[in-house]
Amino acid sequence: MGQINWRRAYPELRVLDETPEFLLGHSFEDAILIRKRNGEHVLEDDFYGDPACGYISRTHKWAVVAGEHVTVWHSKRGKQIIPLTDRKYVHALRYVGESRLQLLVDPFGSHSAIWELNVETNDFRKVQDIPTCAEYTEEISW
Repeated sequence: MGQINWRRAYPELRVLDETPEFLLGHSFEDAILIRKRNGEHVLEDDFYGDPACGYISRTHKWAVVAGEHVTVWHSKRGKQIIPLTDRKYVHALRYVGESRLQLLVDPFGSHSAIWELNVETNDFRKVQDIPTCAEYTEEISW
């Protein structure tokens, strides 16, 4: 079986993360996690607005996609959604170790903060408040 050209198979897919085994992306408001070897849609979810970011664990045991809510896919537990309240929105995320991600939430609004997500337990807690960004920009140093 030949290598599949994912860009051709999903021309509107905006890639959020990619590993040798998985491709995580979205087409507008619809997020998808694809197993590359057979094209299986391991995770599908829809967001209000485009998802902003995503991450696939390098052990391929879990993945996270975030925007107006946070969706966690775990190889043993499947899909779980963590809702955000007060019109918060995840702008970016970063891997910080083991099964933990930090999420930059609402950097242009009144709830600007860094939150931490433990993917194994789905524990979601605020790490610190941060100053609200005065001007919109795609890249924020945090």
